[in-house]
Amino acid sequence: FSSRRRHTRCSRDWSSDVCSSDLPERVGVDLAGGMVAKARARGLYTEVLQAEANAYLASGTDAFDLITAADTFGYMGDLMPVIAGCARRLAPSGALAFMVKQKLGEGFALDPQGYYVHAESHVLTAAAQADLVVAARHEAPFRHHDGRAQPALYFVLVKPA
Repeated sequence: FSSRRRHTRCSRDWSSDVCSSDLPERVGVDLAGGMVAKARARGLYTEVLQAEANAYLASGTDAFDLITAADTFGYMGDLMPVIAGCARRLAPSGALAFMVKQKLGEGFALDPQGYYVHAESHVLTAAAQADLVVAARHEAPFRHHDGRAQPALYFVLVKPA
């Protein structure tokens, strides 16, 4: 990653717990006021903002070395706008790390619990359209708060230098 070492986390995940210690600038973004308050109370971020992810990504020009969305995209249907927004805000060689609950077939849909599930082809198409390269892909179950396991895909997409 570049020397700026900026990290942003978009909405509803606590991925900063694992990756923030060596990142001097950490920006947390969440739509829900309660989650913003919790994030501020935890003190893991240098800045916490209440905003919708796509609006936040479109509003600024500063570049990030790392953007994480551990449990974020389950609240979003079409990932093309948010992945394009992340690509626009990534520094050269910057990475977008995220997971999606896996959908068989094509596209995306709501599951019975009201979360979006995404087909791998949808993610790969969004990455290609945003000129991001798949650096890593992993399949593993995602555990919900109630203990249910659901197939999930984990990706690291990189912006070419």
